Amino acid sequence: VPDRPGIVAQIFAAVGAASFIGWATSTNEPASASTDTASTTSTTSNAPAIAWTIVKGEADGPAKVKEALANAKKACKPAMIDFFAEWCIACKELDKKTYVDDAVRKDAQRFATIKVDSTKDSAALKSLLDEFKVGGLPRVLFVDGTGKLLDDPSVEGFVEPADYLKSMKRVR
Repeated sequence: VPDRPGIVAQIFAAVGAASFIGWATSTNEPASASTDTASTTSTTSNAPAIAWTIVKGEADGPAKVKEALANAKKACKPAMIDFFAEWCIACKELDKKTYVDDAVRKDAQRFATIKVDSTKDSAALKSLLDEFKVGGLPRVLFVDGTGKLLDDPSVEGFVEPADYLKSMKRVR
């Protein structure tokens, strides 16, 4: 007679692992967008989706970030720069839990929003990571409306929507 509790435990472990892998590798998030802009989505939100400018590690990546920041400064608009990677679980949590929050989405409308895809290593990406002193992912940096990169607030790792919103509110 086979050990039924052992078989049941193995089945639950396999289903759990498959669910986690499916969630962690889902491709319907901005982290895997193939275009230059992407939005988070939520069927229950009243606020518009965050309109991210996606910058990948191409040679013109640093120029795209500089252009987006220059445009924000010209408009006296603050900016948030989210460094992420497709393999980063905490990055996916920001996409799935924080960036879909109605209050976060609403406040994000006053920001220039930039996502830097750090999935594939390149000289251009290294340049951006060095320039912005990014050591780990996710890392969200804020730039005020005068174009000044702020040391504080900044976000490292996953942050719940309420705490993320508190950081956003501190940026003018």
